[in-house]
Amino acid sequence: MSFLKAAEVDSKERFSLLLLEPGEIYFQDFSVVCFPLGTTEQESNAQSQKGRLKLCSKSLVFDPKDFSHPLRKFPLVDVSYIGQWSGSLFSKIGHDGRSFVIETKQVVEMKSNNVIAPYKFSKVDCQLLFSLVHSKVEDCLPCIMQLHRASTLPIADRNVMISAIVFSRQSRHKFDTTRLDDFHEEIILQMEGDRVTPLVTNPGHVVLTSSKLYFQPFNNICVVPVLKIRLSDVRQVIMRRFLLKEKGLEIYCREGTNSTCPHLYLSLRSEDDRNNLFCQITSQEVVKLDDLEQDAMLLRWQNGLLSNFEYISYLNSMADRSINDLTQYPVFPWVVSDYTSANLDLANPETYRDLSKPMGAQNPERLERLLERYKDAPEPKFLYGTHYSTPGYVLFFLARAAPEYLLCLHGGHFDSPDRMFNSMPDVFRSCTTSMSDFKELIPEFYDSDGSFLRNTKLINFGVRQSGHVIGDVELPPWANRSPDVMISKLREALESDYVSSNLHHWIDLIFGYKQRGDEAIAANNVFYYMTYEGAIDLERITDPNERLSKEVQIMEFGQTPKQLFRSPHPQRFQRQQNPDPVLSSGLQSKRSNSTDSGILECKEVIKERGLQFDRGHNLHRDAITDVQWMANGQKIISTSQDGFLKVYSVVDDQQQLSLKIGNMPISSFELTSDGKSVMIGSWDNQIYVYNLEYGRMQNTVFAHQDAVSQLCALNDVLLSCSWDASVKAWEYFTDGRQNLNLSVKAEMDHEAGVNCIAPIPQMSRLVSGTKDGHVSVWDPENSTFPIRTWQAHVGEVQSLTLSRDNRQIVSCGADGFLRLFDANTMMEIFSKDAATELRCAAWWQDRKVVSGCSDGSLLVWDLTCGSIVEKITQAHQGVVSCLHAGTDQRICSGGTDKLVKLWSEGTI
Repeated sequence: MSFLKAAEVDSKERFSLLLLEPGEIYFQDFSVVCFPLGTTEQESNAQSQKGRLKLCSKSLVFDPKDFSHPLRKFPLVDVSYIGQWSGSLFSKIGHDGRSFVIETKQVVEMKSNNVIAPYKFSKVDCQLLFSLVHSKVEDCLPCIMQLHRASTLPIADRNVMISAIVFSRQSRHKFDTTRLDDFHEEIILQMEGDRVTPLVTNPGHVVLTSSKLYFQPFNNICVVPVLKIRLSDVRQVIMRRFLLKEKGLEIYCREGTNSTCPHLYLSLRSEDDRNNLFCQITSQEVVKLDDLEQDAMLLRWQNGLLSNFEYISYLNSMADRSINDLTQYPVFPWVVSDYTSANLDLANPETYRDLSKPMGAQNPERLERLLERYKDAPEPKFLYGTHYSTPGYVLFFLARAAPEYLLCLHGGHFDSPDRMFNSMPDVFRSCTTSMSDFKELIPEFYDSDGSFLRNTKLINFGVRQSGHVIGDVELPPWANRSPDVMISKLREALESDYVSSNLHHWIDLIFGYKQRGDEAIAANNVFYYMTYEGAIDLERITDPNERLSKEVQIMEFGQTPKQLFRSPHPQRFQRQQNPDPVLSSGLQSKRSNSTDSGILECKEVIKERGLQFDRGHNLHRDAITDVQWMANGQKIISTSQDGFLKVYSVVDDQQQLSLKIGNMPISSFELTSDGKSVMIGSWDNQIYVYNLEYGRMQNTVFAHQDAVSQLCALNDVLLSCSWDASVKAWEYFTDGRQNLNLSVKAEMDHEAGVNCIAPIPQMSRLVSGTKDGHVSVWDPENSTFPIRTWQAHVGEVQSLTLSRDNRQIVSCGADGFLRLFDANTMMEIFSKDAATELRCAAWWQDRKVVSGCSDGSLLVWDLTCGSIVEKITQAHQGVVSCLHAGTDQRICSGGTDKLVKLWSEGTI
């Protein structure tokens, strides 16, 4: 299980940092003999216990050697006296001057007989003498007395004094250079930081050398005294927000490595320290990080190369959710809503939860009551008073597997038996009916063996009011009393076609544009304001008491993930039957083969098929401006800056038409749907209509105030764009003399010259790209203002191309970037710098794009994984100015070298 794997406590003994208060620091321990006082010397000797005394920032913990005795914790705030022992001269106890005594009003007993159980709090006056076996009193007593004095101060002053003591102790602690694997290693960076595990932070030295990263704790809690990570094993380094501050750094290693710590989460002292360490690690030559750009991962998921589970895990990681941080634990959706049937019908849509609504809006009646309360609430308003992810909810689900964490979180107590996770059907019912329960799920419900649902440790959690002893979790009938079956069916549901088609709605709510603002209000997705990132700047709160109060509130209320998307998330495409095994990986478990981070190790796939040069034709006397296949690939039609339109038969290998349009260059052309006529755009501002069947010019229309830059068709409408900063929609019809006439239907004005346009037929919309780098979406039926405009490129937008399935648009820019947009939401899915100016593009095969470059090369992009899989250098001598892909997978290209070239499918 990912949680427990990350949460393993590297302790040599039964003592662990989970037994301390949150944020409490363990310094060191001493071998002692503990004597009870207030009785005869003979009885005191008889009741004495050997063990180790743990010196901590807020308490002393005595760990007896005999496990039948409990650990005893003495909170310093309850200690009334600490001092060196000065007993009777005739006493044999503590006569060597190595003893000190404490008087306390409370003792906390833990793990009696090494059994995990609620702590026993004994509020009795107690006097104990500790005799040091090897150390001297002056080695420990002064620090204990300082910490005791701090415990008597108000809480804010207490924390300041403890921090000063901690700083003083840690500044005297030096990194042990004998722990370096190689004395020839060059130390690049040294700093202090904390190792973060669930509910625990442990301070130590962070040392970066030319070959390894070391973490040496200030104490001896770990089995391994120094954690070592080989830099060559590092595959991901991620900057995190930890405890509301940008100071976290999470490091993942490749599987099967020899590093003593394959997964390390560090919290550094400041953001500058964190950033410095990040830069130093990633700049080392031996570090080879995985390419996990957000847009590439979206592409892989959208094309079925990543499972839903893997993609949600990845989004959690990008949103600062980590299995090491219970305040920001990965969040997963409820997807199944049926927990009462004997059989789970995954083909029935009624089986699933409505993923377009948050959990709080699943029940209309409850939502109505919540909205009534919301109307009368004071500012800042919130619909839900509790969050969907908190440390308490995580441990609510994992109580049976991680009882020590539950005790740590709840101050040594388990929750009331009737409030625990007792029944899966009951919990879902509560999450959809209770006015204060809106929690989502955790990854273990989809990626584990289900052991967290069983009380395998036989923990005594108590007895419910019904008389039932807390044991295993009650499962839905369709699970056949098997946790593994339930997890398998939930995972199957998560990967189902229904969830795949609707998961983008849930992503919008949790990670996307419906997380905040007006869209969140409209979606009934408003939580308490302090759960949102940036709602409060703790650094500006000077009052330590107020600051502490805010920190505690935020930790308890939970934290909303970092917002990743500002526009609607694209929908997943129809699943592929055989996803690529190299790209399809997952989280470490019995069901998947990657890592606990949710960050996937992706590798470039070498494709077998590529572009192969077929032949070239010198048809024009100047640069080619447009080229297309026609007549089912038997002919090509091309235009040029020489003013000619030409038709060439590929089958007969001869030119069939050479038409001089005018003295100005031709920029573009568009064939009518029947292929009988061609409409031609020219630099002389006109559109010409030529009938290919009868070989005559049918019409000439003065279209724009500047050169016509491109023509294309949207359903039965001709679209033209121009450097006069306009796009026009034209209706075309045949008159009585069989002439094709054009009439302006709509005009769309821009702020700069328009280079290119692309239609979106299923939405009756078009996209335009301008000389100043902007892309705009238009509805020709309502053309006064664009639906949306944004800066897509730095410099000119050179080309816009719609995919064959009409779901995505590729833009190419003078800045060298190829960008991919979802045609429905216009969200940018992917972008990559080709390091050369891109002039044109054409969709090829199902998920590939061929782009033409200003240096004469052709690039083949695989948009299932977002990588360049082939580069053909010197495809043309000069700029590749235009491209077109035929239905038979052949490509024709034109360039400033005056050549039209044909390309077919070959092998790389």
